[in-house]
Amino acid sequence: MQQAKDIIKQMNEYGAKSIPFLFIIDFDMQKPLVFKADELKSNNIFADIGNLKNYSPPGSKVNSLSFTKNPV
Repeated sequence: MQQAKDIIKQMNEYGAKSIPFLFIIDFDMQKPLVFKADELKSNNIFADIGNLKNYSPPGSKVNSLSFTKNPV
């Protein structure tokens, strides 16, 4: 379980340096992950936590509609 110790050490380092990070722990606690905030997007992780948001919400897309009247 050496990897878990490495992850804990990494989280402690980030915390000591005030570096924002996200950690993910799987159900069996066998493959924990830790990402600095600036690494999230490059790893396809999008988050909105507190005042940390690494994406913009999609804008509302409005399709213009037009109707034409034609006699039957």
